Amino acid sequence: MLFRQNRALLFSLAIVLTSAAGCDDDRGGLTQTNPKIDGFAVGDTDTARPDLSPVEGGTIQVNFGKVDLETTRYKYLFLNNGGRGTLTVYQLSWADGSSPEMSAMCFAGGIYQACPDGQGQPLKVDPGQDLVLRLAYTPLELGADQASFILYSDADDNPQLVVELRGEGVRSIKVCISQCTGDQSSSQCSSAPVVCSDEADNLTADFGEADVGQQVRRRVWVHNLSDEDQQIGTFRFGPGDYNQFELDTMGNQLPGVLPVGQTAEVEIIYRPMVGGEHNTTLMVVSENTGKEIDLGLTGRALAPRVCPDPMAVDFGNVAAGETKTESFKITNCGLRELTIFDLQMNPSSSPDFSLVNTPALPLVLQPAESVDVQVQYAPPSDGSDAGGVDIYSDDPISNPSNHFTGTVSLQGRSVVRACDIQATPYAVNFGGVVVGGTQTVDVIVSNQGTDTCTLTSVEITRNTAQNEFAIVEAPPANSTFAPSDTLLVKVSYSPADLGQDTGILSLFGTDKDTNEIKVDLNGMGTEASVCDLQVTPTSQNYGLVKVNNTKSATVVLTNRGQAACSITSLQLKQSLMAPGDIQITSAPPVPFTLDRMGTPNSSAQIEVTFAPTHPGSHKSYLWINTNDPDLQLGGWDCMINGGGQINPGQACVPLSGSADEGTIAAVPSDLDFGVVTVGCASPELRVTIYNLGGIPINISRIYIDPSSSPFSFTSAPMTPYQLNGGASVELRLRYVPVSAAADRATLYIESDASNTQLLAIPLFGRGTTTDQQTDVFHQPNRVMSDVLFVVDNSGSMSEEQNALATNFSSFINYALSLDVDFQIGVITTEVNDPETNQGNPPRNIYPGVLVQAPGRPKIITNSTPDVPGSFADNVRVGTCCSDEQEAGLEAAWMALSPGYIDDPSKNGGFLREEAKLYIIIVSDEQDQSQGNPDFYVDFFSSIKGYRNTERMAVSAIVGDEPDGCGNGLAESGSRYIEVANRTGGIFQSICTSNWAQALQNLGIDAFAAIREFPLSRPADQSTITVTVDGSTVPKASCNDCDSCPDGWVYYPDTNTICFGANYVPGRGAVIEVDYEAVCVQP
Repeated sequence: MLFRQNRALLFSLAIVLTSAAGCDDDRGGLTQTNPKIDGFAVGDTDTARPDLSPVEGGTIQVNFGKVDLETTRYKYLFLNNGGRGTLTVYQLSWADGSSPEMSAMCFAGGIYQACPDGQGQPLKVDPGQDLVLRLAYTPLELGADQASFILYSDADDNPQLVVELRGEGVRSIKVCISQCTGDQSSSQCSSAPVVCSDEADNLTADFGEADVGQQVRRRVWVHNLSDEDQQIGTFRFGPGDYNQFELDTMGNQLPGVLPVGQTAEVEIIYRPMVGGEHNTTLMVVSENTGKEIDLGLTGRALAPRVCPDPMAVDFGNVAAGETKTESFKITNCGLRELTIFDLQMNPSSSPDFSLVNTPALPLVLQPAESVDVQVQYAPPSDGSDAGGVDIYSDDPISNPSNHFTGTVSLQGRSVVRACDIQATPYAVNFGGVVVGGTQTVDVIVSNQGTDTCTLTSVEITRNTAQNEFAIVEAPPANSTFAPSDTLLVKVSYSPADLGQDTGILSLFGTDKDTNEIKVDLNGMGTEASVCDLQVTPTSQNYGLVKVNNTKSATVVLTNRGQAACSITSLQLKQSLMAPGDIQITSAPPVPFTLDRMGTPNSSAQIEVTFAPTHPGSHKSYLWINTNDPDLQLGGWDCMINGGGQINPGQACVPLSGSADEGTIAAVPSDLDFGVVTVGCASPELRVTIYNLGGIPINISRIYIDPSSSPFSFTSAPMTPYQLNGGASVELRLRYVPVSAAADRATLYIESDASNTQLLAIPLFGRGTTTDQQTDVFHQPNRVMSDVLFVVDNSGSMSEEQNALATNFSSFINYALSLDVDFQIGVITTEVNDPETNQGNPPRNIYPGVLVQAPGRPKIITNSTPDVPGSFADNVRVGTCCSDEQEAGLEAAWMALSPGYIDDPSKNGGFLREEAKLYIIIVSDEQDQSQGNPDFYVDFFSSIKGYRNTERMAVSAIVGDEPDGCGNGLAESGSRYIEVANRTGGIFQSICTSNWAQALQNLGIDAFAAIREFPLSRPADQSTITVTVDGSTVPKASCNDCDSCPDGWVYYPDTNTICFGANYVPGRGAVIEVDYEAVCVQP
């Protein structure tokens, strides 16, 4: 026993000694316990460490690659402590000559902070753990940069680790043009040097001079200089004279992806329609960096141009029988001399307008030269007049048959001169006046007419027996006063006894209607005075009001007593059950006083406005405190919500109302009529206007701007039009181009909707002179699918979220096996309020915005490390929210709408044009979205185009129809099921215990190749030929591509080509469809 104790003591001592010496015992053998830096990894994020590599030669090299100027690229350096002791890092020291554009931060205490400098506290890294450094490179100048630093530590193998950094500052994209003036095919441009945006600060393509209608083309090259594909998100004309220029992308998919090292070649066409100088810009923006390059475009159209200033002449008010002369200027803002052949009054003009001092015609104006045109307005009687001056010239926009160019509009208003005497107040009420006292009131005599008035005299023509009314002050007899001027009359009342007294004050003058204006005089002799406040109404119900609209009501306080009333406070108190969006919008500043009864200041108005921001019931209470000893107004609800007894001198006015939304939306959000032969009409396109709320929307106007555009309505409701809650109305439009050019306009709907009062729908179209058309389509090299999961995050969804996360591999395995290029995002059914720190792990939830768990991407792709784990973290969104409104359809609409889908901080980058869209909704409740399912079917179908029925589908994992799970665990999701059925999606029961199979069913359908392609113009099907990679594809033996696998089928109703099962184009295939476009007669 003693031997064993001594042996244990010796062994313990040995452990102490070996530990002190940096040794350890591992299964009886002694090994070093010193820390080591024996492995490293470099990654683009710090969320997942790449595989470790050994540190060789004590040096690590990190290459940032090519980085756009003034942007920052991060690299994350993982240094693994492979030893058995704690690693201590003492200092990071930069080498002389290191580029200041490179920096390093160390991760410690949960944040990135300055690395140790040898003076402060060192960093500690436990055995087996990583020291993470965030390396940053922000190039400010073009060219290569390098830096290096030494990391000092107590590592046994690399105590002085050298890290070498290098990178190159570049401009990711540059735009180049030939340094010349004129057409690209001219001798000057064909031999001119090329100048690029990285060489010139204000790069401008000068098209030179051109005749109206002449076409001048210039070549533009867009280069990707970076080491990554560039997403060119904006490639369009800027403000200015953009409608004088056209863009020919020459088959390049811009906007779109510009691969590494590639150049896109496009042409800008200058085809001026009017004379003068024209300037705009071509805007090129890379979404990778957010940098914008503006290429200036300038050209000069050699033609005259009429520029009137102003375009409308307003003569204002002119007295009948008088004349007024105004002028406008006609300037030749073109570049060739302008001939004005004639100036004439428009045939519809009022005869009260006439041209005077007309210049000798015809008149020739040189460029920039002007002439003044005078117009006289001589109205003989009162009323409003309108007219115009027609200009006839050789401006190219003029009518070629009669040279009519345009009209300068005229308007004026004539008034008859007259004297109009008014007295304010028109009746004087002195109220109660204590017997023996005197009260004085001012009567303002004003001239409201258009001619001078004469006040002949002022008299009291009826008085009491005691002459208790008297004139204290009056203007001299026969006083004159001009329009808008005033005179003052002071009248007093001195009651001699108790009771009511009346009289008449007469104003004699030259009024247009009468020579005597009578002002009633009223007063009451009283013994004493008290405040007696009347409140009307005693309650206010606003009725039903549209969300984001307002409705005001007035509470009137009137003093019916003979003493002043003091209002000491006005206060709004909210209902405990339904707090209201009600506020005081107008009231006298408190405290304020109301004078005795009958005096001008004896009443006050309190404007209280209901401005609901959300649907539902709203209630508030207006509390008034006064010195009226008998006032005690209000009921039990006032006492409950006001917090106590209503005391003498208090009044409580209940204010209530209800609100509902009148949300206006349009599907589709824009209309592209494609290419149409000049003189022919496009097929009719429809846009449906929906009211998603439960209260009517009043549409006041529907119009196209500019009205002269070649877009027109074939069907539209007459305005004003009431669009009831949940209803929709369809507009149909067509496009009839008049020239081979691009046309743009905007369809506007004005209304009193809750969300917007001016809904804008862009219209696009392009005219062409050829009937032959070739449409080229590209089957992606990889099947592309964007999958949006909409997950209910209400209180009952924990089990379903876990099942979805656990069985996700059943969904994704099919896609991974086929190398599908997928993007997967998750949103919740929350549409009202953001929530913080929700889910597992905690994250913030924003309505309609893709969810991102800590350390996980919000868009999961093939290249995401640990795809199942990333999805599992993202989809466990928690069960805090959306119980008030579980609105999966509305949430998906928000997520895929402009303002969300194009915002990089929200969902930008998720929706790809060439990818199939698949929406999967998971909920155990009925959908509570605003609006009918019709709207959501319409909206979702419009995203990929109504013809592309196979490129979008909505599927639902929800409760069965009609009773849900039947055990109270899930309601029927009938609205979700309806949308799934109508979009070709799949319904899976949330009641299932086999989630793996349910998700596998969804997964197989979610990833499928594109087999139906829309044609850009209505086709003559007898002329259609189809090739895939140059090989002709036969026409199918029947008219249904699902039934006939042996070729292609043309569907006239959707104007699409569909491939049968045996001829679906393979990955990367090029599909060409040649045909002759049908001319639809206007």
